Amino acid sequence: MLDIDQGCRRMTVPEILRALEQPVGLFPQAAVEAAVEQREAITPELLRVLAGVADDPAAYVKRGDYSLPLFALYLLAQFRERRACPLVLRLAAGPAEAVDNLLGDTITEGLSCIVASVFDGDPEPLIRVVLNPRVNEYARDSLLRALVLLHFEDQLTQAQLVEILQRFWRELGPDDVPGWTCLVCAVADAGLRQLLPQVRDLFAAGRVDLHQITLEDVRCGVFRPRHWLMSKFKRHNHLVQSAVEEMSWWACWQDESEAEPESIGFEGDGTPQFLDSPAPTTTTTAPPTAPKIGRNDPCPCGSGRKYKKCCLHKSTAAGFGGG
Repeated sequence: MLDIDQGCRRMTVPEILRALEQPVGLFPQAAVEAAVEQREAITPELLRVLAGVADDPAAYVKRGDYSLPLFALYLLAQFRERRACPLVLRLAAGPAEAVDNLLGDTITEGLSCIVASVFDGDPEPLIRVVLNPRVNEYARDSLLRALVLLHFEDQLTQAQLVEILQRFWRELGPDDVPGWTCLVCAVADAGLRQLLPQVRDLFAAGRVDLHQITLEDVRCGVFRPRHWLMSKFKRHNHLVQSAVEEMSWWACWQDESEAEPESIGFEGDGTPQFLDSPAPTTTTTAPPTAPKIGRNDPCPCGSGRKYKKCCLHKSTAAGFGGG
C-alpha cells in the first residue's frame, strides 16, 4: 500500500509537524493529508501547539513565518475537536495587535468557522471574550458570527441566540462602539426582527459605526426569509470540512510564475496592456472575478482608510442590498 506522500514511507508525527512549521513554496498538502490520516496521534500535539500560542501569542509573532498554529487551528476544526475550544477562545482574547499579526486574514475570514467547528456547547467563555472591549475587534466580530453560524447549524435555537444577544445589550459598555456594531451585524445576519426596536435605539444613540452597517442594512436583513439569510451567510461562514480546502488557495502558496502579468498601460478603449500579452481578440470571455482585498489595503470606497478600518465588516456582512 502506498503511503500518503506516495513516496515511500509513512510520515511520522514529528515529520508532519516540521513540514507544517515553515512550509517553503507550495501548499504542504501531503503533510496535511498525513495529519488527517493520523488524527488520533497528532491531535494531542496540535493541542499542545495551540496551548503554547494561546499562552503567549506575541512570542509566536516574533517567529515570523511560523505557520504551525494556523495549521493546528484548521486541522482541529476539521476534527471537531472540542478540547480546542477554550484554547481558541484564549488565543482570541490575547493582546489585540499580537492576535491580529498572528492570525492575519484568518481573524476575519476563518475564525468564525473554526470556533463554530470546535464549539464545546458552553457559550459562556465566548460571551466573556466578546464583552471584553480590550479584545481585538475583529476577533469579537468573528465570535459573534460563530454564534450566528451555530444557530444556522441548529446547535443554538433562536431563543438561545436572542437570550445571548440580550445579555450583550445589558453588559456592553455605552461607549463600546466596536462591540455594539458587531452586535448589530449579528442581529442582521441572523434575521432577528424582534430585536429591531433595540437596534433603532442604538443607531439613535450613535453607538454604531455607520461605515460598517446602517439601519437600512439591518431593516433589509431582518425581513429576509431564513433560507436566504442562511445561504448568504454561509458563503463566508461555515463549518470547516477540510483543512486542505480552507487553506490551499491562499495567495502565499501560489506559484509566482502563475501570477497575473504586470500591467504596462491601457489601450485607447481602456483595455489593459500587459507585458508579453497576446494581441487582443474579439473572443467573448467571462468577466474576471474581483481581486481579493487585503485587510491592510486601501479601502476601495475611496475613503483613504485601510479596508479593515472601513468597509470590511460591511462587505462581509449579509449583503442585504443584493438579490
